[in-house]
Amino acid sequence: MLCNQCGHKNIDRTSLCAVCGQSLAPPPSLPAMNNSNHDSYYAPPKTLSMPSVTSDATSDTDAFLSAYVGDRYQSYYRDNWFKGNPISLKSAEEASHTLGFNIAAFFLGIFWLCYRKMYRVAFIYMGAITVLDLIVMHVLSMDTYEKVGNITFMIAPAIMLGILANRFYLQHCIKQIKQKTSTASDTGVICQQLSSEGGTTWLGAFGGTILAIIMVGVMYYLFAPSWFM
Repeated sequence: MLCNQCGHKNIDRTSLCAVCGQSLAPPPSLPAMNNSNHDSYYAPPKTLSMPSVTSDATSDTDAFLSAYVGDRYQSYYRDNWFKGNPISLKSAEEASHTLGFNIAAFFLGIFWLCYRKMYRVAFIYMGAITVLDLIVMHVLSMDTYEKVGNITFMIAPAIMLGILANRFYLQHCIKQIKQKTSTASDTGVICQQLSSEGGTTWLGAFGGTILAIIMVGVMYYLFAPSWFM
């Protein structure tokens, strides 16, 4: 039996080393660990689930729309656009319900569109109506057009715009918000940009309306039948 202290080889069954007197008894064995007790004290670390973060959070969308629309968002547009549904860009894009009838758009027409800074929509709207009216002029005779043409040109488009105005404006707001969120990530900065570029404008309303009327006049001058002129 080898001595752990000096390395001398002693006779088997010897309790002490013959050279250094070191005890040759084997060290006491440790009791076997109870796996069941061990398991009770040890548990694998739990994986913490992080909450999902989306750029289209309700609070941000609500703040963006409020910043761009202005005072009328809380008092009118918010309820007409969402009808109690979750406020998000996705729900706004997928909205299938009627968004209300806009009285101001019905009576003011392109003036309201320009007032809300939807100049592109205003010119497309007036251009489409003018083209349809010119087609009706060429299809119908002068007497027939004078009976039904004016009503078709004035009443029907006004009703259509009153029905679609809130949807047009919501789509316009969504487009502006997406443009700003694609270039900036800070909510405060985005709200400031939307507030400065949104809202309403009297100058744009008058200027846009005058330009649209000039465009319509040129179209009638060039394409209307001779009896109309």
